[in-house]
Amino acid sequence: MDFILKNERRITGWSYYNASLEERGLLPEEWADGEEHEEEDEDYRIDAGNQKTNPQHAEFLGGKRWKGLRTAKVMEEELKLPVFAAETLRLIRWVKLGRQANVRRRAVDADEAESLHVAGFTALRLVYPTVHDSKQMIQEIVRCTSSWRYWQDSDWIKPRYDTVLIRYDHDEGEHSMVNRKVARIHLLFTTVDSESDEQLNLAFIQLFRTVEPADHWTGMFKVKTLEKYEVVEVDSIERGVHLIPCFVGHETEMASGVGIR
Repeated sequence: MDFILKNERRITGWSYYNASLEERGLLPEEWADGEEHEEEDEDYRIDAGNQKTNPQHAEFLGGKRWKGLRTAKVMEEELKLPVFAAETLRLIRWVKLGRQANVRRRAVDADEAESLHVAGFTALRLVYPTVHDSKQMIQEIVRCTSSWRYWQDSDWIKPRYDTVLIRYDHDEGEHSMVNRKVARIHLLFTTVDSESDEQLNLAFIQLFRTVEPADHWTGMFKVKTLEKYEVVEVDSIERGVHLIPCFVGHETEMASGVGIR
């Protein structure tokens, strides 16, 4: 599947344009705060008085994916999550090494996975600053569940696994995706390091490959799904990403020419 990712620089440019209209008295008074004025979820934005000391953070919400704790190996088989147990153990070793070294999966991880227990969650709350104003915070809910009621329709219940933008490394470059990747969340979970008793808040993700350069006319990046799965800390998730199909002309076809199914 091919998707298009909107480049942040277009949002920044639009914000500067709105600011120039406000300075010249050309912006309607009710728009002067620079916020979107479409109907929003009641918990979408956070008031300035509720901002945390750390301006960007992530935390799990109420719903549990299952009751109690289960072993990572069992959940890997039940939820059909490839390399879930081994990737979780790799992440734990990476944390122990100070989050710096490049750690690979090991063959012996299969044995250790039998004693690794995890708890699952269905949603993640992300809080992050807007692109044009670091003091204005946005709150977003990322869903990860096999049973989601769309549009409050009791007969339309389907899986929902949202896509997110992940801070993948610390390199800097000429565009906003140099050090970021798009990923789909397949499982939100916690586990405890048996040696340090530290609780780790984690996400099992499927990565997308970013196709460069961005489109000349729209400033959008195309991304393609990969058969590559990893476990990351939820703190590395920056915000949600809303992907749209990559159409060809006016036909409802993917960029490869294969019809949408």
